[in-house]
Amino acid sequence: MKRLFGGLCLLTFTSGCAQQETIFYRYRDHNQFRVKAVDACHGDFEMLERQRFGPYERATLECLP
Repeated sequence: MKRLFGGLCLLTFTSGCAQQETIFYRYRDHNQFRVKAVDACHGDFEMLERQRFGPYERATLECLP
């Protein structure tokens, strides 16, 4: 079982699949959004969805390889 899990993890890391991340930031604070998005995705990203929660927004990002 451990061997199967290790193989699947290795396949996931080497296949270059994009992953999704969710970040929260203050509404209309674009600088905070950029900092958190780059930190979460380690570089390039694409915003998939945004939702507002009072003074905050939640963004779903697709991290690009």
